[in-house]
Amino acid sequence: MRFGKVHLAWMGNAAAIQAVDRAGAEVFAQSTGPDGSTGFSSVIIVPATSPYADVDALVAAGSQLSFGNGDPLSTTGNLIPNYYLWAPRKLDPRRAFKRVRNANHEVNALAVAAGQVDFATNNTESLARLSQRHPEAAAKLRVIWTSPEIPRDPLVYRADLPRELKTRLQAAFLGFGRVGPDAEADRRLLAAIADGWGPFLAADNRQLLTLRRFELERDLMMLEAETRLDPAEKVRRLAAARERQRQLLDYEKLGEFWNTVKEPR
Repeated sequence: MRFGKVHLAWMGNAAAIQAVDRAGAEVFAQSTGPDGSTGFSSVIIVPATSPYADVDALVAAGSQLSFGNGDPLSTTGNLIPNYYLWAPRKLDPRRAFKRVRNANHEVNALAVAAGQVDFATNNTESLARLSQRHPEAAAKLRVIWTSPEIPRDPLVYRADLPRELKTRLQAAFLGFGRVGPDAEADRRLLAAIADGWGPFLAADNRQLLTLRRFELERDLMMLEAETRLDPAEKVRRLAAARERQRQLLDYEKLGEFWNTVKEPR
């Protein structure tokens, strides 16, 4: 998308933040579930027979455990667990656990079910799909932590597309499964695809606001816990992170935010 090779994409919220900031993308729609749901949650899963009942128990036994982490740009597989679990505990999973491997949700879930890793990140949508595709594996899993609900994935297009084309694209997506003689058949198509969708909702870059706040607060917590930085550099980075946080929290009209707030170096 950054180099004009992709003009429209479906991606997770965390990846969409990168696309908006670095590839000239713009959110125009939000996916929904077949039941009309607009959100889902990150989870931590363990084998059903695991002795560990909560995240604190995992952390206490960290040096003995293998962890199936999500992709670095996965919202529910990486960003949300970092924000809610690891950053508040001032933990770097790569140091806190015996072994960490990155994979997508299905691979991680199957690895936990097979006893290849002791626990992993996942999300409620992925576990629902797993129950349909691999019910025997799903029966071998247990959820020990669930995050608050977050928005379902956005669709983005390049912000520099002609206005008329963007209007037509958004109208086509918002109308699919809602209007026309084939609306019912279209809804069945949406429900049958890999992630099971319902009709799309209108959205814009403000959908990413919650995740941006998570990223900023996570980065601030990690910086405050950092002990290897030069003190002056740490002060500079903390000041930059707090300024970005202030801009985000105070910005009532977000139209210019996406181009003016940059990641501290």
